[in-house]
Amino acid sequence: MRAAWSEDDKEVELHTADWDDDRPRTGLPSTTARPPTPPATVNDQTLRIPAHVSIGTDSGNGAHIHLSNAMGATPVTFDAASVALQDTTAGGATAAAAPTTLTFDGSTSVTIPAGGDATSDPVTLTVPQQATVLVSLQVHGSVSAMPGHSAARTPVWVSDPANRTSDTAAAHYTQSTYTGLPYLSGIDVTTSTSNPTGSLVLYGDQTVNGDTASEDGRHHLSDAITNALVNDPHGDTSVDYG
Repeated sequence: MRAAWSEDDKEVELHTADWDDDRPRTGLPSTTARPPTPPATVNDQTLRIPAHVSIGTDSGNGAHIHLSNAMGATPVTFDAASVALQDTTAGGATAAAAPTTLTFDGSTSVTIPAGGDATSDPVTLTVPQQATVLVSLQVHGSVSAMPGHSAARTPVWVSDPANRTSDTAAAHYTQSTYTGLPYLSGIDVTTSTSNPTGSLVLYGDQTVNGDTASEDGRHHLSDAITNALVNDPHGDTSVDYG
């Protein structure tokens, strides 16, 4: 399941991931908001986008990456894409290990029409609880005003004009001045069948959006709530419902 949050609508929608098995799964809150401001332009460059997830996978089971061009005015093509865990020591655009190539219906490239979205094929990736995942996308040609979360308060790194999706090191990446979170709209992970993990969905406006959070991508309201649940000495890291 993934939560889709819209800044324009200020509402939450729940989507069941369309997977081929019945293992429990949960996801990163996703969003399709207006383009970043000011408009950001890339030209055959690779974006490396971090996403801080609260829930991890079980024993290396799969993850799906969701990309969105829902607010885009023209189609966008990604010549290559990958996913990796962020190096917990170096941080930034440095991956902990060689990134895993993403495919879309078996292809390493994907074109998303204006108003559309795409979901990667599942990849085998062990994602710890509260990890930061790096999603790398090589954008084909010149693209400006990239659609995405307009005030994600998350750093985004940009490479030289080349396919750097397989790079582990951050040598070819520079932190951009983008204020938004382009194209990445969600991450689904599987959880244990014997001890499934659910999602806590936040409903709200700027407070949930985190547009006043620090710019490291790890201090949104959702992160604070997750930390409180995990660190509660009297809790079991779960939320009662009914």
